[in-house]
Order: sequence, then C-alpha cells, then structure tokens
Amino acid sequence: MRIHIVGAGVVGLATGKAFARFGHEVVYSDIDPAAKARVGDAGFYVFKKGGSAEADVHFVCVPEDAAPDVVRYLCKYIAGAIVIRSSVPPGTTARLSRELGRTLWHNPEFLREATSEQDVLWAKHTLIGWVKEGKDALKQFLLISGLYKQMCVEVIECSSTESELVKLFTNNYLAMLISFWNQAKVFCDKADVNSHTVARLVALDERVSKYGAYMHGAP
Repeated sequence: MRIHIVGAGVVGLATGKAFARFGHEVVYSDIDPAAKARVGDAGFYVFKKGGSAEADVHFVCVPEDAAPDVVRYLCKYIAGAIVIRSSVPPGTTARLSRELGRTLWHNPEFLREATSEQDVLWAKHTLIGWVKEGKDALKQFLLISGLYKQMCVEVIECSSTESELVKLFTNNYLAMLISFWNQAKVFCDKADVNSHTVARLVALDERVSKYGAYMHGAP
C-alpha cells in the first residue's frame, strides 16, 4: 500500500516509519524545506499548489490550525482516504466532511516525543473516527484499520467527534496529573521532605496514578 504523510514532524515521521516497517511505501509532504533533511530525498514530495502525492491513504499530521486548510487542499486533488491525525477541536472533522461532501476520518495520536515511533508500534489500541457513510467508506475503513491490525493494534471504531473528544480529554487529564505532582513537590519542598519518597507512598494506593510522579515528583 502507498501511504502519504502530510507533515514530517514528530507525529508524521513516527507514523510513517512504523507503517514502513511492515512493507508499505511511505511518501511525505511538508512545506518546511528542512523536512527534507529529516526524510531524505527519496520519498519526499514538496507540498505545493497544483499537485500532491498519489496514495491509497493520506494521513494529515500537521499543526491544529493548519489541518482544515490541508484537508481542503487534498480534497481538490485526490480521491484516496483522508485521515486527520492532528489534534483538532471537537466537531472539526464532521464540519469539514459536510463542507467538502466526502467521507473523512479522524485517527488521533497518543505519542511521546522521545518514544514516538515505539508508541505507534506498541500501541494497545487506536481510535478510527468516522463522519458519514459513503459508497467508498467501507473500503477506506478496511484500508485504514488494516494498517493497524497488521501491527497487532486493536482498532476501535467511533464517531470522529468522539475520537476528537477522547484526544482532548486525554491530553487534559495527563496535564492535570503532571500539574498535581508539580504542586505536590512545592508542598514537599516547603516541608523540607523528599518529594519522591512522598510520591511513592501516595502512589501505593492503586487508585492514584503514577503518571508524572517519576518525572516531576522527584527533588
């Protein structure tokens, strides 16, 4: 299968490299000239008006504010499945689908920059959010879901607005945990006690998440 990644940043590169490991041909587009150095000349397409890479699936991995315009551009020139991987406000994918009159998909990423490719390859599950059913919707879903099933990643189907909300809530929840442990360290410092020791003791309760504690709870 030929996969087109729009945006050769952390998310785009991790996604493309993971799929390439399973024998898929991956090409990239990016308006940043420096992106070519990250990708290499082979398989790099300059994203410019008048043409785009031909592929079976196009993954949009660009900053949130650029995603709608990128999707609009792709819809003018390609017929393949368009998957928004960017974090976008709830309702964005559905609104674009209505505006452009075609099926679109939302497949949020849950990656850490330091281990981004590993996080794609070893994900327990992935969400594939749909907008509407069209004559090509089932074929596109099978193409997209097949990429992940090949990596033994569980595919969960839901609406695009649901997947957008899951991404939003997950980001905010994890940020809340980090803020919690940061504040805990402030209290520990004022009490002149080791914040890492306190964090470990607090996290003995199985109801308490350790996320952020090992990075931000230590002295």
